[in-house]
Amino acid sequence: MQELQISTQIPPKLVLINDYAGFGRIALAAAIPVVSTLGVQPVAVPTALFSNHTAYPSWSYLDLSSHMPEYLQGLEEIRLKFEGICCGFLGKKRQIKMVSEFVDLHPESIFILDPVMADYGKYYSTVDEKYCQAMQKLITKAHILTPNVTEACLLCGKEDWLEDKNDVNQGWKTSELEYLGAHLLAQGPSAVVITGIKKGKTFINFIACKDDEQNPIFRSIVSPRRGSQRHGTGDIFSAILAADAVNQVPLDVSVQKAANFIGICTDASDKAGLPTHEGVLLENCLQLLRNM
Repeated sequence: MQELQISTQIPPKLVLINDYAGFGRIALAAAIPVVSTLGVQPVAVPTALFSNHTAYPSWSYLDLSSHMPEYLQGLEEIRLKFEGICCGFLGKKRQIKMVSEFVDLHPESIFILDPVMADYGKYYSTVDEKYCQAMQKLITKAHILTPNVTEACLLCGKEDWLEDKNDVNQGWKTSELEYLGAHLLAQGPSAVVITGIKKGKTFINFIACKDDEQNPIFRSIVSPRRGSQRHGTGDIFSAILAADAVNQVPLDVSVQKAANFIGICTDASDKAGLPTHEGVLLENCLQLLRNM
């Protein structure tokens, strides 16, 4: 039997700041296996614990805000070096300040921020305008920012744009997306990916980044719409981008990979008859990710 070849390269470390749900394939539960599959060591920082995610009629919830300073201090005391920091859902304004201070302690780390706070034209129930204002300060420190189009409008003060759409995820003009991308780039990120815009039978992930002279440039990454909409796909998307960033994969390649992989996952989940609130069949699909 041929001996398996195992790499002896030590993986880069990526901090994953997000909540953890015991059941549901969202947040840390989805991001950790994705990051590991891509050859990166996940360092989890849970912001809250859920027995299951909130699409179910009931759940158990524990806010970890009061414990996060001690938790983060514990990581500091063992003097770890992180190649990247990826932040997802926080839900508490005071956690934004904790993340900001932690990012400041690691200026050598790539900071990927998914400003999870809204969708379908409105804030989530745990989020308000003051939270958005705090998030606007945090995005100034991000290297890669991945809002959906609702979050992009709210962060740019363009709430009125959302009111004109029957479906806020489709019908966007290129000029509007360029305005949002350029406005967010001007706040500090090196790249912005506005995610999940519908166009016919495709999804567009709109990238805004800077050329050598710091001028904004734009491009659209198009992928087919496959399968139903499912919980956890945004967490998978940002986890792939974050792992690829620390592995120095070009952003365009990473965005296309993430979009294609999510399409594979949602399509397979539909074919298996998996209820949408259970997320995607990540366990069945991960073997495909490493070679994409």
